[in-house]
Amino acid sequence: MEEGNFNFQSCLDLLEEEQRGHDCITAGIPGVDKLLRGGLHTGDLIEISGSPGVGKTQLTIFTSICTLASNTSATVLYIDSSNSFSSTQFVKYYQKSDRFAEFRNSGISVESLLSRLSIVNLFDCYELINFLEKLPDNHQEHLHSLRLMVIDSIAGFIAPVIGIGTALKLQLKTDLKASMRASQKLETTVIRSILADITYAEKTPQGAPESLIDVIKKSVKKREEAITQFESAGRDELVLKEKSEIEIMTRYLPKQLSTAELEDLVKSVVSELGLSSPKETGKLVKAVKERVDAGSLDMKLLTETFKKVLQS
Repeated sequence: MEEGNFNFQSCLDLLEEEQRGHDCITAGIPGVDKLLRGGLHTGDLIEISGSPGVGKTQLTIFTSICTLASNTSATVLYIDSSNSFSSTQFVKYYQKSDRFAEFRNSGISVESLLSRLSIVNLFDCYELINFLEKLPDNHQEHLHSLRLMVIDSIAGFIAPVIGIGTALKLQLKTDLKASMRASQKLETTVIRSILADITYAEKTPQGAPESLIDVIKKSVKKREEAITQFESAGRDELVLKEKSEIEIMTRYLPKQLSTAELEDLVKSVVSELGLSSPKETGKLVKAVKERVDAGSLDMKLLTETFKKVLQS
């Protein structure tokens, strides 16, 4: 370049030039692809954020399906911090969604996708850092054909360090502001109600003896009891209101184990510990809580399942 002559280039030109040097992975949702200027660009770190229940995990599953189906040698590594991934949902999305009809019609089976999808359960940021540091040395089979790595979710790794209660309150306050800006009156009312219940629980003489998850569960239970009363009185409009509030509240609760998942877990613990009597319920509960998030358990259902397994 001659002295005094400069080649100016806009930042947009630079971005497009960089993106042309990367392969693109479709998210499986046209609107998201458009927002990301064509899709997820390999080599990039992309964060998807939003309130609980808006479909972030569904988006990661859609993206995983597209990645695996569009390249039959590709693998995906899915790091799950909150037991949110469901193989059943993965299969359902692939077999039922019109978005994947082209892949199904070309003969790509769901089994071929699942065989190239690896799930790793990690539950705090220290485990995550340790795993990622050792990945190049201990998991070469993943890196050789790895096309996509999903971490779902970052909040799940941070919560054990700063405290689940602190993380939950931060999420609630953030969502409250967002609902107010969007004029979502029901969401605003429900979140304010949750925060009020938490404040009340924290001011008890015992100093908040229960977890914040338990506070929300109690709020849900109150509304379930109200639904029963309103149904008896024929107040359909109030039933609908209570159900809508429960739907919002459950977004902040850990994913509950299904009946089948809970039964499999109980059978495993019973077999491992050699449990044979309902009097050993305490041992069962302790072992189960060591394996899954206590917030994902319905203790009444756990006890009933234990009795059922012992009788079978």
